[in-house]
Amino acid sequence: MKKGTEPPPHVHEREDELFYILSGEIKVFVDGQVLTVAAGESVFLPKKVPHAYLIQSDECHVLALMTPGGFLNAINKMNAPARTMKIPSDMETYATADLTATMEVFIKYGVRMLSPNEVAAQLPAYPTVH
Repeated sequence: MKKGTEPPPHVHEREDELFYILSGEIKVFVDGQVLTVAAGESVFLPKKVPHAYLIQSDECHVLALMTPGGFLNAINKMNAPARTMKIPSDMETYATADLTATMEVFIKYGVRMLSPNEVAAQLPAYPTVH
C-alpha cells in the first residue's frame, strides 16, 4: 500500500480484520484510540466498530486477515485488468475517485463508509484533511 491510497473511514458489519505490518507504519483510528503500528506489530479491528488508518511511511506492506471470508468478493466486483505490469502513475485513489459505485458494491457486502458527522463523532482524532 502506498501513502495516500487508504480507504475512507468505514465499518464492517460482517468481518473482523487483523493487520500484521510486514514493513512500514500505519496510524490506526479505532474505538476512540489512535494506535501507531509498525513492522512486526499487528492490530485487530473488530466488526461493527468504525475504523480508519493512514499510512505513515511512503509504502506499507501488510498481511491482512479478514474473517469470516467473503469481503474479497466485493473487491473482485471492482477489479479491472492491469494495463501493464507496473503500478500506473495515474491510478485513482480513494482521495481522488468518485466513490458512489464503490459504496454501492461495499454496502452489499456489509461495509459502509462513514459520513463526515459519523467520523467526527466516532473517530474524533481522525484528521479531516490528511
